[in-house]
Amino acid sequence: MYALVVGKDGPRLRGSGGGEGPGKWRFHGNLSKFADLLAVQLTIPLLDDPTTPSHARGAPIPVVDKTGIEGVYDITLDLKPDPGGDPFTVWQRALQEQLGLKLESQKAPVEMLIIDHAERVPTEN
Repeated sequence: MYALVVGKDGPRLRGSGGGEGPGKWRFHGNLSKFADLLAVQLTIPLLDDPTTPSHARGAPIPVVDKTGIEGVYDITLDLKPDPGGDPFTVWQRALQEQLGLKLESQKAPVEMLIIDHAERVPTEN
C-alpha cells in the first residue's frame, strides 16, 4: 500500500487557482477522500498486453492519508505526461512539486475479496 504523507518541505495546499484545461486534474474535499481517489488512479499492472486499454490494465493500489492535515481543500494538479514514463512517476512528481505531498510505500494489512469459484445458475427462461 501507499501512504500519502507530507513532503520534507511541508505541504503547499491552497485554494484552486487555475482553470480547467488539458492536463489539469481537480478535486474538492478532505485528504482522506483524495487518497481514496489516488488509489483509483494508480494501478498494479496485471496485463502486459499493450493493446489493452490503460484503465483495464490493473487493480487499484490502496492509498491511505497519513498527512495529519485536517480540513477541506480545492486541489488542482497540472499533470504532465512523461513520454515512456509510468503513471506513478507522473503522480509522484506532481504531488511533490505542486502540493508538497508524496506517496511512501508501506506494508499494512489490506482487505481483499477472493472468489475461487463461480458458475452460471440455470434459469427457466
